[in-house]
Amino acid sequence: MQFIWEGYGRATITRAQGALQISGEQRNHEGDYVTLRGVVRVVDERNLEITGTLEISIARCCGTKAQTGTFRFERSGRRKFWRLQNPHKERFCSKYQCHYYVDLFARR
Repeated sequence: MQFIWEGYGRATITRAQGALQISGEQRNHEGDYVTLRGVVRVVDERNLEITGTLEISIARCCGTKAQTGTFRFERSGRRKFWRLQNPHKERFCSKYQCHYYVDLFARR
Protein backbone atom coordinates (compact mmCIF):
# COMPACT_ATOMS: atom_id res chain seq x y z
CA MET A 1 0.00 0.00 0.00
CA GLN A 2 1.53 3.31 -1.03
CA PHE A 3 0.62 5.15 2.19
CA ILE A 4 2.35 2.70 4.52
CA TRP A 5 6.08 3.33 4.04
CA GLU A 6 7.56 1.18 6.79
CA GLY A 7 8.47 -1.79 4.66
CA TYR A 8 6.40 -4.40 2.95
CA GLY A 9 3.57 -6.31 4.53
CA ARG A 10 3.26 -10.08 4.57
CA ALA A 11 0.76 -12.46 3.08
CA THR A 12 0.53 -16.19 3.37
CA ILE A 13 -1.12 -18.39 0.77
CA THR A 14 -2.12 -21.88 1.81
CA ARG A 15 -4.14 -24.67 0.29
CA ALA A 16 -7.17 -25.55 2.39
CA GLN A 17 -10.31 -27.45 1.43
CA GLY A 18 -9.13 -27.66 -2.19
CA ALA A 19 -8.68 -23.90 -2.60
CA LEU A 20 -5.89 -21.36 -2.25
CA GLN A 21 -6.46 -19.11 0.77
CA ILE A 22 -4.69 -15.77 1.33
CA SER A 23 -4.25 -13.91 4.61
CA GLY A 24 -2.11 -10.79 4.62
CA GLU A 25 -1.53 -7.42 6.23
CA GLN A 26 0.71 -4.38 6.26
CA ARG A 27 0.89 -1.96 9.21
CA ASN A 28 2.86 1.09 10.32
CA HIS A 29 3.66 2.67 13.69
CA GLU A 30 0.93 5.30 13.19
CA GLY A 31 -1.80 2.63 13.25
CA ASP A 32 -2.50 2.63 9.53
CA TYR A 33 -3.04 -0.78 7.95
CA VAL A 34 -4.34 -2.85 5.07
CA THR A 35 -5.60 -6.43 5.49
CA LEU A 36 -6.65 -8.96 2.86
CA ARG A 37 -8.27 -12.34 3.48
CA GLY A 38 -9.98 -14.64 1.04
CA VAL A 39 -9.86 -17.31 -1.63
CA VAL A 40 -7.44 -16.89 -4.55
CA ARG A 41 -8.32 -17.84 -8.11
CA VAL A 42 -5.46 -17.76 -10.59
CA VAL A 43 -7.01 -16.62 -13.86
CA ASP A 44 -3.69 -16.74 -15.71
CA GLU A 45 -0.08 -15.70 -15.01
CA ARG A 46 -1.03 -12.01 -15.17
CA ASN A 47 -4.43 -12.00 -13.45
CA LEU A 48 -5.63 -13.06 -10.01
CA GLU A 49 -9.02 -12.82 -8.39
CA ILE A 50 -9.42 -12.83 -4.63
CA THR A 51 -12.87 -13.30 -3.16
CA GLY A 52 -12.92 -12.14 0.42
CA THR A 53 -12.46 -8.99 2.51
CA LEU A 54 -10.09 -6.08 1.92
CA GLU A 55 -9.85 -3.49 4.71
CA ILE A 56 -7.86 -0.27 4.50
CA SER A 57 -7.34 2.16 7.38
CA ILE A 58 -5.40 5.36 6.65
CA ALA A 59 -6.13 8.08 9.22
CA ARG A 60 -4.79 10.99 7.13
CA CYS A 61 -6.88 10.00 4.13
CA CYS A 62 -10.33 8.41 4.16
CA GLY A 63 -10.21 6.61 7.51
CA THR A 64 -11.22 2.95 7.74
CA LYS A 65 -13.01 1.35 4.80
CA ALA A 66 -13.77 -2.33 4.20
CA GLN A 67 -15.15 -4.16 1.21
CA THR A 68 -16.22 -7.74 0.72
CA GLY A 69 -16.36 -9.20 -2.76
CA THR A 70 -14.15 -10.33 -5.60
CA PHE A 71 -11.06 -8.21 -6.21
CA ARG A 72 -9.07 -8.34 -9.45
CA PHE A 73 -5.29 -7.96 -9.41
CA GLU A 74 -3.31 -7.60 -12.62
CA ARG A 75 0.40 -7.79 -13.44
CA SER A 76 1.23 -5.58 -16.40
CA GLY A 77 4.33 -5.14 -18.52
CA ARG A 78 7.53 -6.24 -16.81
CA ARG A 79 6.23 -5.57 -13.31
CA LYS A 80 6.97 -8.18 -10.68
CA PHE A 81 3.73 -7.54 -8.79
CA TRP A 82 -0.04 -7.68 -9.23
CA ARG A 83 -1.97 -4.42 -8.62
CA LEU A 84 -5.57 -4.04 -7.44
CA GLN A 85 -7.59 -2.85 -10.43
CA ASN A 86 -10.46 -0.44 -10.85
CA PRO A 87 -13.26 -0.14 -9.96
CA HIS A 88 -12.23 -1.65 -6.62
CA LYS A 89 -9.67 0.92 -5.50
CA GLU A 90 -11.91 3.89 -6.35
CA ARG A 91 -14.69 2.46 -4.15
CA PHE A 92 -12.49 2.91 -1.08
CA CYS A 93 -12.00 6.64 -1.50
CA SER A 94 -12.32 9.27 -4.20
CA LYS A 95 -9.37 9.16 -6.56
CA TYR A 96 -9.09 12.91 -6.08
CA GLN A 97 -8.75 12.53 -2.31
CA CYS A 98 -6.70 9.33 -2.00
CA HIS A 99 -6.06 6.76 -4.68
CA TYR A 100 -5.06 3.45 -3.19
CA TYR A 101 -2.49 1.19 -4.79
CA VAL A 102 -2.61 -2.25 -3.24
CA ASP A 103 0.11 -4.46 -4.72
CA LEU A 104 0.89 -8.15 -4.24
CA PHE A 105 4.49 -9.26 -4.71
CA ALA A 106 5.45 -12.92 -5.11
CA ARG A 107 8.27 -14.24 -2.96
CA ARG A 108 9.23 -17.86 -2.92
